[in-house]
Amino acid sequence: MDVIQVQTDQNYGLGHVFLRIQQKHDHGNHTNPDGLRQKFYQMLLSDIFPRANDLQNAFTSAYNGKDIRALGKPHFDYRQNCKEDGFIPQPEGINFLLDKVINSMLKAPWMYLYDRLCSQTPIRSNPIESTCSHAQVILFVKNVISALIPDELWGGMHNKTVIMETIEQFIGLSDGTKLLFHEIMKKIKTHLWLKSILECDPAQKRQLHSEFIWWILDQLFCSLLRTNFYIMSAGKFGTGSIFFRQGILKEAPWVGIAEKYELCLVNPEETTLYTEAKLGIKSTGFCPVALLNRQQHYVGTSVNKEPVNSILKPIQSILSLENDMVNDNGLYHELQGALEEYIITHRWQDSSKPLWFAKTDISSCFENMKQDKLLQVVKEQTSQCKEYNVCSLVAVHYAGDKVFTTSKMVASPSDESVHEMIANLKPRKNEKALLIKKVDTLSQEQVMKTIEQLVTETTFKINGSYYKYKRGIPRGALISDAVYRQVFNSLVKEELEFVQSKDCVFQNCVDDMLIISHDDGLVEKFVNRMEKGFPNYGWSINKMKSKIHLPKSPILEN
Repeated sequence: MDVIQVQTDQNYGLGHVFLRIQQKHDHGNHTNPDGLRQKFYQMLLSDIFPRANDLQNAFTSAYNGKDIRALGKPHFDYRQNCKEDGFIPQPEGINFLLDKVINSMLKAPWMYLYDRLCSQTPIRSNPIESTCSHAQVILFVKNVISALIPDELWGGMHNKTVIMETIEQFIGLSDGTKLLFHEIMKKIKTHLWLKSILECDPAQKRQLHSEFIWWILDQLFCSLLRTNFYIMSAGKFGTGSIFFRQGILKEAPWVGIAEKYELCLVNPEETTLYTEAKLGIKSTGFCPVALLNRQQHYVGTSVNKEPVNSILKPIQSILSLENDMVNDNGLYHELQGALEEYIITHRWQDSSKPLWFAKTDISSCFENMKQDKLLQVVKEQTSQCKEYNVCSLVAVHYAGDKVFTTSKMVASPSDESVHEMIANLKPRKNEKALLIKKVDTLSQEQVMKTIEQLVTETTFKINGSYYKYKRGIPRGALISDAVYRQVFNSLVKEELEFVQSKDCVFQNCVDDMLIISHDDGLVEKFVNRMEKGFPNYGWSINKMKSKIHLPKSPILEN
């Protein structure tokens, strides 16, 4: 299908975004206005009713007239599906309604709604202050969709209410939560939809109506969000997602990210392999997050490669094995049990003794780790075993009357035979059976080469530029937590061995460290050592997040 140029309001050119039309500098397409509008109709119709135009989109409902639960199941072989269900003709007499949609897209006061309903606070030191509230985003989206879709296309106010409530629910969802389309369609009433202009049997009408609802949610609504807002997970700042106006985000100090995290700018070549990236949000600003679960790309080509995290799965199983081997030092026991034991041992003897504590935080622990120290520690940890057996498994689960499977990998030292490893495998509580797919052998050299490539060669694209990490390990990498645990264990052995004393309770959760003791001198020693930082590891302490309770200083709520 030809790509054509659409002239829209210069202040708010969203019509071409909604219709997925890109600019094309071929003025021959504009010689016939009637022909141009007809192409508009055809493009919009093919988006809304792909089956009627011998096309396929991400959704083609499988309604068979008997089982409503079949709605929402994708059919990848579209033509075979047409043979089974029959060809559904394009609705007649709908052009005048689409004309209303097109006119609204090109003439509606978008910028007025956008400025009136969404936050325009510039991004300064704390990005959270510049977010748009869910209520603002919902109000903007509902106003725009109401202006675009004529009442006749909803099939009654009930259907419009269902879709608007779905939009509200979607905007408030947490990252990774899904809405089931067939559950939405259960609430939709079809009998009044295009009643006067659409003549077909109920099954065909239901099919066309479901494709129209899908277009509103998948094409129109999602495009509206992506075009106007930058969306990221709220994380510790709340539930659901955080929304920024695109214009505000473009004015944010992007250059500061490269300097702050010492990113190395890469001049890409055709052989450069990269992953996409997004912004992570912190109270002190933004941080880059490489999307390592997505396929890698070669610059300038359409050739893809498997995601980085898929390559790291066997390495993750090996690092988990090594961490389990060294976790007998008591650092990772549950805090509650350890504290109860400590109180019983010490305070029972003298109940007048107060408990002193210090809680500290390593500043940007993943981003600031020195790469040479990281690789040194991991190499030392894995050098004890020259080869590893890695078993790929399929776990079988039952949930009521449903059966589903998940994949996982388990590693063992090569001096343990494959038969011994298999004999030691036991399903977890939620697993009913384990099926063995294959067993591979990885050398220590292969493990280190893969980790080194991740740390030093990972290239990601953000804001149109390509970068590598000069220090640290990419956030979102499958092995980041396991590598951090090994490096942290090394730090404790080298610099903080005194915290393993029976006279205190020491616990860490990723970058947070907590020490509790009746001995204020021991806690003070810990605080003094943490204030110096650990330059050989690249780590310093975030004093703003420190909380200290000692005789000489009250609890600091910095």
